[in-house]
Amino acid sequence: MTLLTEAAADRIGAKGIRDTLQFQWTNNVTQSDPESRSVSLSISGADGVKYEITNARTIQNLVLPLQSVDGPNIKKRWDHLKEYTMPTLRAVQPTILLGQDDCHLIIA
Repeated sequence: MTLLTEAAADRIGAKGIRDTLQFQWTNNVTQSDPESRSVSLSISGADGVKYEITNARTIQNLVLPLQSVDGPNIKKRWDHLKEYTMPTLRAVQPTILLGQDDCHLIIA
């Protein structure tokens, strides 16, 4: 299941029906979000190709660790990325987590 923050869904104008989301993590940790929505959206990379995501679920807060990416350094290490503009990102909060049903997008 792909998850995105409620704020990110609002920012892109994603609409959907509210339906309580309940799931269980490891060690019997459960979570419930009565305000969750099922939404569809599209994402694209630097090449502009759009990919559709259907039935993603919103959640109030993903609580994922902050991420940093050194764009210029990554471009030096990986030849296939040299043609793309890659900014440096410092301590940014992820707002979407691609799930197993969208795993093909991780390598797209």
